[in-house]
Amino acid sequence: FVLPSVAVEAFPVAVVEAMACGLPVVVTALPGPASMIEGAGVVVPIHDPQALADALKALLASASRREELGKRARALVESGLTWDIIGRKLESIYQRVISQQKL
Repeated sequence: FVLPSVAVEAFPVAVVEAMACGLPVVVTALPGPASMIEGAGVVVPIHDPQALADALKALLASASRREELGKRARALVESGLTWDIIGRKLESIYQRVISQQKL
């Protein structure tokens, strides 16, 4: 799966969906996508079509690397990117914000 974005991508659900399917992902070095993959994919520089092409060629040339990244991606989603986990993290953030507000 490839997300070659050049503009803001806070939390690209398509990347999570691809990872949940066990696909290796290639994303550009934007804060959202790059921080999501945590070693379960490849990050390439923004506006660098050659780096993107090289990353894709390398993945196409190595079935074992694709499989390894796909397994890592699936495990990452299962351990930290399910809706239950994200919901709990978001609730925790809301609770901290609420507790810091002065009434």
